[in-house]
Amino acid sequence: MSQRVLLSLLIIVLFGLAGCTQTTPPPPPSKNEPPTAKFEATPTEGFAPLTVQFDASKSVDSDGKIANYAWDFGDTATDSGAERVKVSHTYPTPGQYKAKLTVKDDKGAEDNFDLTISVKEKEKPAPQPITDKTENDYVVLERTYPSEAKAGEAFSITVKATAKQNLAGLLVREGDEKKGLPPALKLISGNLADIKTSVQKGESVQINYTVSATQEGKVELRGVAKFVTANGQTFDLPMASSLTVVK
Repeated sequence: MSQRVLLSLLIIVLFGLAGCTQTTPPPPPSKNEPPTAKFEATPTEGFAPLTVQFDASKSVDSDGKIANYAWDFGDTATDSGAERVKVSHTYPTPGQYKAKLTVKDDKGAEDNFDLTISVKEKEKPAPQPITDKTENDYVVLERTYPSEAKAGEAFSITVKATAKQNLAGLLVREGDEKKGLPPALKLISGNLADIKTSVQKGESVQINYTVSATQEGKVELRGVAKFVTANGQTFDLPMASSLTVVK
């Protein structure tokens, strides 16, 4: 075999060996799947101050773990941390608040989720009626009216005079005899006066009327019980009350 042929065979063998020693390149890194943010809020609405429990247990990361839970409660308050899966927050004032959760996984990918929290103003209890009373040896005079009235809204007033002795006559009147009610009150319905003769002990004369207030502030209610005793004597029993009117 010629020297040239041997040299050719040697080159072929060397190249074959070199091809056998080549290594396969490593596969490209797998794509990171972002986490999924999810939380529940209990309750989502109520009266201020409202304390809400937030639970992000349903937030997941399919190919790793969640490294941080960042909470934004929508009222400038925040909270965050790797263990802040469950948190609570109190909303002191009424309003609509968007609570937002942002989760970040161990490779830096993020996702967020939000819910609206509705905080309402606590309703004030209905004003309780007030009953003012004055009396003498012959009559008990009572006026019942709201502890607080709203300007422009109708409300009722009751005035009752009850005889403590037998009387020849008993009259109940609200307001001034000539001018009627104060200018701040507008009569809607009812009577401002009533009278009864031959009143027995324990019997009453009562008037009921409905008014609306035209302005806020203090309004003075004035009225009187006029009566005639069995022996013909005439007396007045006046009474004044202060009504509070608000917007």
